[in-house]
Amino acid sequence: TARQAADTAQQTLDAARAEAEALEGERVVVVNAEAQARKTTRDLEDRLGRLTAESRGLAQILNANTAKGKSPVLDAVRAEKGYELALAAALGDDLNLGLSKRGALDALAFWAEDFDSQAVMSDLSALGVTPLTQYVSAPPALSLRLSTIGVVDQAEGDRLQAHLPVGARLVSKEGDLWRWDGLIVRAKAPKPAAVRLAQRTRFDELEAEIDALKPELEAAQTALKTAADAQRRFEDRLRQARTRLPELERDLRTKTAQADELGRRQTQYETRMEALDGSIKRLRSDLGEAKTAYEALADAQSTPETLDALNDALVEARNLANSRRQAVLAARSALDDDARNRQQRESR
Repeated sequence: TARQAADTAQQTLDAARAEAEALEGERVVVVNAEAQARKTTRDLEDRLGRLTAESRGLAQILNANTAKGKSPVLDAVRAEKGYELALAAALGDDLNLGLSKRGALDALAFWAEDFDSQAVMSDLSALGVTPLTQYVSAPPALSLRLSTIGVVDQAEGDRLQAHLPVGARLVSKEGDLWRWDGLIVRAKAPKPAAVRLAQRTRFDELEAEIDALKPELEAAQTALKTAADAQRRFEDRLRQARTRLPELERDLRTKTAQADELGRRQTQYETRMEALDGSIKRLRSDLGEAKTAYEALADAQSTPETLDALNDALVEARNLANSRRQAVLAARSALDDDARNRQQRESR
């Protein structure tokens, strides 16, 4: 039983070592997953921080010279990316004017929100140009102005300018302007409104990118928390597996020592039993010899001349028989005691 317990302890220790080694191998995967999730989260946080900082800077620039309630119409105009220079060339400084009612007394220059034009819009379709309105969204007050402006290739402007109807204009994506009355403004001419339009477009792009990035960051943070929790649980399992090994090793040493001690004691008892068996055999032989001598002496009692000698021999034989009988009894008692002890050990 002790040897079986030692074998079981050895098997348990081997299984625990195998489990600990397997966990050590899996730990690399868990740690890398947590590190990757942390890196992804940190990169998204850094990216969101840069975009937010840039957006705040642009917001401050765009609102720096804007009085409360007096925003320029430029802030309400949105041009598709790449058409900011065309819009700036088309409207110029007029983009810095605000929207107001014609009866307002506090506005000296503005776009009339209540202006109902009866003018006939210029027809630019005959020139084969695209109206700027397809690339720009603006308040209704600018619709008439924008409808008279067409977008052309930079190389075609000079040729088409002579065919413009009264009030019409042509612009290029590079920022050139051709007006119906012969005015030409090349793209290299300064256009302060173009910078503000580009800033406004960039600001809108940043806001859209920030809005799209926030859910992605939240998902990354959730994934990081999940990975961190998984790593924490894994580290607890690995710690428990490592802590268990010394305890199992001590248990194995104890049970192995118990089995070895019982084996040593068993060898001692078996040696003692062999010695006792030999003693019993010798005593039984002596007892047999004593009985034979006793019987011979009993048969010789009928001879008078040897009666005294026989009586003495009989007394001596009886004494010897008693002595041998006592030795046999003692040996049997020791053997019985040893048998009981052995049975008790086997029971334990």
